Amino acid sequence: MGERPDKDRKDDTDWVDRVTAVAQRLGFNAIRVRWRLEAWRERLRRRREAAVTRAEHVRRRHLVCPECGRLADGDERVCAGCGKPLPSSATVVVRRAGVLLPRVFSISTLLAIALLAVYARLLLVEGGSPLRGFSVSTLVRFGGHWPPLVEAGEWWRLGTSAFLHVGLWHVLFNLLALSQIGPAVEEVFGRLRMLFLFMLTAVAANLGSEAFGLHAVAAGASGGLMGLIGVAAGWGHVEGTPQSRDLRNRMLLWAVYTMAFGWFIGADNAAHGVGFVSGAVLGFVIRPRRWKTGPLHVLGVVADLVGVAAAGACVFLALVPPAGLPL
Repeated sequence: MGERPDKDRKDDTDWVDRVTAVAQRLGFNAIRVRWRLEAWRERLRRRREAAVTRAEHVRRRHLVCPECGRLADGDERVCAGCGKPLPSSATVVVRRAGVLLPRVFSISTLLAIALLAVYARLLLVEGGSPLRGFSVSTLVRFGGHWPPLVEAGEWWRLGTSAFLHVGLWHVLFNLLALSQIGPAVEEVFGRLRMLFLFMLTAVAANLGSEAFGLHAVAAGASGGLMGLIGVAAGWGHVEGTPQSRDLRNRMLLWAVYTMAFGWFIGADNAAHGVGFVSGAVLGFVIRPRRWKTGPLHVLGVVADLVGVAAAGACVFLALVPPAGLPL
């Protein structure tokens, strides 16, 4: 066994020598060819070592308690430090392998794709330049928040309006905010829980806007995004660690920027404010660790499913509005 590495190195050197000799006979610069082959061989060696390291990481049987961070043996079922149940070895292996849901397909990414798809749908209907905003009639037709229609029974507009945007700059600003805010909330609360919180606070923001006397057609994801900002800020304050307080401070800056920008362009700051406050309350109340086990775990799973169903239905209604709506 101890002779195998030396043999591998000798085989590598042999094939490099042979290829270099052939290249020299064909008129190539032997030194340059050898240098390139050596560099390529070194890259392959590093990739093999990295693959072995990843495989060992996936196979290793040690677990880390999600509650207290204590290292435990893979055969243990309860943490010796805090007494909380440990995840199964199979679950940990799957998570380490990264096959549950690749990071590129995070909920934030999927939500951004949905916002762009709805924007493209409206653009196809109206045509013209992407820099031109959509007409009020188009926004109403595809699910914009218009209080008289909500009061008439079209309550789904409280959700669909979160996927509509007035124009290009509107959707781009919200996509930028989502890229900075969404992953942070996903990291703390979980991917599907982030979607539930977005939908819940978006509806709360629209209801709050009506309560403050909305008298125009409203659209945009900023109410739900302000909700996520509030969730992260509330959690960060209660958690009390330096990292969580830093997250809280960054979220508060985003809230200030959003409110200031909304005031400057005449946006619906009532929805922004209510979204932030409702999210902050949820951030104070919901303790992510407590929702992973026991009765709250079942409630959390139900919330995740409700979030997925609500978001899917709203996107569908925004893309294919019910027949008979005003044109």
